[in-house]
Amino acid sequence: MTVSEAKKFAVTIIQEEIKNNDLNIQFSPTSPDGDHGKFILFNKVVRIMYPRDGFYVQINKNWFRGSEAMPNINGTDFYYYFFVIDEYRKQYFICEYNLIRKFVLDFQAPKGNDHHNQTRWRGNIEVLETNRGYFRWGDERFGEKRASRFIKINNFLEVTSLVKTNEDSLLIKEPIKKYGALGESDDHKNLKELVANNPNILNLGPSVITKVEYSFCTGDRVDILFEINDTHRAVVEIELMGEENILIGIHQAIKYRALAATEKQYSTEDKKILAFVVALETQYEEAIKLAKCYDIKLINV
Repeated sequence: MTVSEAKKFAVTIIQEEIKNNDLNIQFSPTSPDGDHGKFILFNKVVRIMYPRDGFYVQINKNWFRGSEAMPNINGTDFYYYFFVIDEYRKQYFICEYNLIRKFVLDFQAPKGNDHHNQTRWRGNIEVLETNRGYFRWGDERFGEKRASRFIKINNFLEVTSLVKTNEDSLLIKEPIKKYGALGESDDHKNLKELVANNPNILNLGPSVITKVEYSFCTGDRVDILFEINDTHRAVVEIELMGEENILIGIHQAIKYRALAATEKQYSTEDKKILAFVVALETQYEEAIKLAKCYDIKLINV
């Protein structure tokens, strides 16, 4: 398979999904820079990754220094990776670059080489079921699996739904924003760090494993994920104050709880997954009603 053939496969898949589901989205098969493996989707650049003894995945070495910059091929940044897994079975995986960034940063160098000097990492996607797979790096053992690497394959409609949700959220007026033009506000960051470093605030105990800005395979990122033990987890959405913000936080916590349950292959209503909204003020009548209805714990700090 060549990069042009892989792109043709991806374009055909997307065109079929758009037609079959009557979608109205931004899509152009034209490359923005002449690279035969790029096209435009949701107004963002997509780059094809196709199997050549595994996937040779372009990364950004600045990620190891805390950067969230996009990866770059042939002089142009790209936002989405499109992995062609099997053209005959029409299997693929598309994701935002931040998910691959997370996979890069949680690589534990089992063979002693952290590959921080490399911009192309060899990866692999193991198909487990029709729409489910597992992502691993070349140095990682085939038999070992970690919860954060399970992915949903053939996931174009899920990505489309996520983009639509994010676009709709921009229409919501929030009295106090946790993110502004310059990024995360200091108040939100400080509260997030306080909770991340003190899980006892949620009565979780000191022995939990804390993961800040944890990314799911959908590209969604929860403010904090606590791994309580091998079976129990807690998702935490950090807000500041204001009834609209808290209501939004509750909706987000419901979504993150479902994603955290799905990673463990639990029911989305499994009680082993806890969900919290932590804020400077949470005691608003409508928020209390909604949280009680969906078993979301509101915590004032």
